[in-house]
Amino acid sequence: MKIIYFDIDGTLRDENSGVSEKTKYMINECKKNGIFTVVCTGRNVGSIQQDIFNLKTDGLIYGGGCCVTFKDKLLKENVLPVSLVLNMLDKIERKQLKGMTIETKDNVYMNEWAAKIHKNSFNQKTMQLSQKEKENVMSANRFLYENNIKSFEPYGEDVFKMCLVDDRDTFAELKEELEGRCNVVQFIKIDTEWLLECTPLDCDKGSAINFLNEFLGIKKNESMSFGDGENDITMFEATGTGIAMKDSSSKTQSAADAVCGSVKEDGIYKELVNRKLIKECEE
Repeated sequence: MKIIYFDIDGTLRDENSGVSEKTKYMINECKKNGIFTVVCTGRNVGSIQQDIFNLKTDGLIYGGGCCVTFKDKLLKENVLPVSLVLNMLDKIERKQLKGMTIETKDNVYMNEWAAKIHKNSFNQKTMQLSQKEKENVMSANRFLYENNIKSFEPYGEDVFKMCLVDDRDTFAELKEELEGRCNVVQFIKIDTEWLLECTPLDCDKGSAINFLNEFLGIKKNESMSFGDGENDITMFEATGTGIAMKDSSSKTQSAADAVCGSVKEDGIYKELVNRKLIKECEE
């Protein structure tokens, strides 16, 4: 194996407890064994957690595949058309669309409805935590869930990703407007609504992996990936071995070649030990 790609949330990192000691060990062992490690996330740079940066992986694919970096060099970048972003902002203004999240390289902008939905989802995931613990987790996750969309300047920052929140009927009506202008990489239920995740055309985790593998001269069967979301399916398809986390959806698991333990169980570490790609750590 020459390269391994990792999603962040629910894969490399637990949302509540962060990056485990065995995950840190696993990344270091891969490096010692000459295996490149690459984070492949839907997050933008501004929302990637510090404990992920501290892993010092060889590469970083962010924005759901919009940007590809390796050894701190930007190799590829795609952005959404300004006209499309303005079109969706207009729908928000006219209340023809409930929620919208805009992601640039360093910032995340949300309207009131999107902030509310995301915050409700976060609260459900952290029900067992105290208010202080929730605040610490929210700070570490680098998402503030603020109604700050008015501060977004369409011609001031490039947009890598856009998430729209509404019901199924609204998205059915939007289908024609989005077709040919962006790539829909995820359509999932979040809290009481549905979320549509849009990236630039021909831009997803799989296409980014294909690009980087080709750039590095690495064959598909020499690459592996780990993920837990439906937007990780293209990542599985682009690598020789795609491994889903145990608590991912049935659709995600059925698209993978294997299933490993959850992030709480240090599933990636155990999978790589079982495959003899790294040695077991001494307790």
